[in-house]
Amino acid sequence: MATDINPYLSAFAKFLPATSRYGAVSSSCGALAGFLAPYIGQEVWTAFSLGFLLPIGPMVFYYSRIKTLEAELGQWKRLKEKNAISAAEMTQLRTLTIAAFAAKRYGPSAPSSAKDTVG
Repeated sequence: MATDINPYLSAFAKFLPATSRYGAVSSSCGALAGFLAPYIGQEVWTAFSLGFLLPIGPMVFYYSRIKTLEAELGQWKRLKEKNAISAAEMTQLRTLTIAAFAAKRYGPSAPSSAKDTVG
């Protein structure tokens, strides 16, 4: 049985680093649910699908909180203070972080005025 799953684990190991944090967590939860499916009497793909979808809601709520935005912006500032990134890189990362936050909070088609009020 272990040899049957090796190609899947190999493909999963290549896929996981290329995903967003949502994709990585969802894929990991789906894989865990799929792995446990035979032990709880469920179909593997059904368990994978449910496990894949389970973390999305809580993650969206967590990452669309103002405190999360403040923490991420604080991380960029601390990296700048440690000279790990330049001022230009910090500005770019700050802009990208705020834009991503606005897209999560207000939707990808949020008016620019909504994005401008964040931060």
